[in-house]
Amino acid sequence: MNEEPIDDQITVLDYSSMLYDVRKQRNELRAEFNIVIRQLEDMTIQRDKYKALATELLQSVIDEIKDETQ
Repeated sequence: MNEEPIDDQITVLDYSSMLYDVRKQRNELRAEFNIVIRQLEDMTIQRDKYKALATELLQSVIDEIKDETQ
């Protein structure tokens, strides 16, 4: 790599190092983002399960009330 300054005191090696660091940070953020997305998907699945259970329970209560009033 060229060690001659390109922009005042910054060398090609400096730019290369900065680029490497930025790419590393991007990859880390992407990995964290993917974890959060998976967690949200899991939470959505759990919400849907609880919603279905609540609906089923409510329907059974409604059915019991109908049976008692007939």
